[in-house]
Amino acid sequence: MARLQRDEAGRLRGVSEAEIHPILDRNGSPFTVKRAGDAEALDKLSDGSFIVGFEQVHRFARYAGPEPWRSRGEPQVGPREISRQPANGGIESMARLPDGSIVMISETDERSAAALRAWIGSAGTWREATYRRRGDYRPVDAKALANGDLLVLERAFNLLGGFASRLVLVPALAIRPGSILDGRDLAELGPPLVSDNFEGLAVETAPDGGTFIFLISDDNRVALQRTLLLQFRLIP
Repeated sequence: MARLQRDEAGRLRGVSEAEIHPILDRNGSPFTVKRAGDAEALDKLSDGSFIVGFEQVHRFARYAGPEPWRSRGEPQVGPREISRQPANGGIESMARLPDGSIVMISETDERSAAALRAWIGSAGTWREATYRRRGDYRPVDAKALANGDLLVLERAFNLLGGFASRLVLVPALAIRPGSILDGRDLAELGPPLVSDNFEGLAVETAPDGGTFIFLISDDNRVALQRTLLLQFRLIP
């Protein structure tokens, strides 16, 4: 948790009042085993609570407001198939849609070479969809825009070029059970531009009604990686 610092034009200048809290299990205690507490997906619900997706031990939990970081995890009923996700390639992309339903996309569970499993639903009622995968990129986070469009952060990696990131916009009309979630590219980040292990995405309504987009990278406690926070403005 932290407070963003901006200049008069709304440009990001830094963060302040940062706090780090351990994520809690269903009993209200910090996780002591990394595999059990490997949180990879998060979004805020309409009541101020957070829904968190965990990888390796695949599951979802709700953390109640007004201070979700101090709450115990309340297990939620997710799609039955998520328990069969690859250990380190489960649900990293999760977004609450304007109607209150949730869309989730698997990072590695493929229907075919170019199609990943996705689910749309809530409260234990889930139906499958498909996310169109292109090239070496895989989805690592997603957030819904105010108009219902879905913004997806994708990541690619190879030993020669390192990390690359791509933002994909899926139109709201395509987001329904049984559909193919196929978007268009908005932006791509890779060498020689700033690049790192970006796997966190957030959106915010700007004071003038526009949309701010935030990307955050995970350094994985590796000396060659960095934790970076970037802010962009979505141009209609």
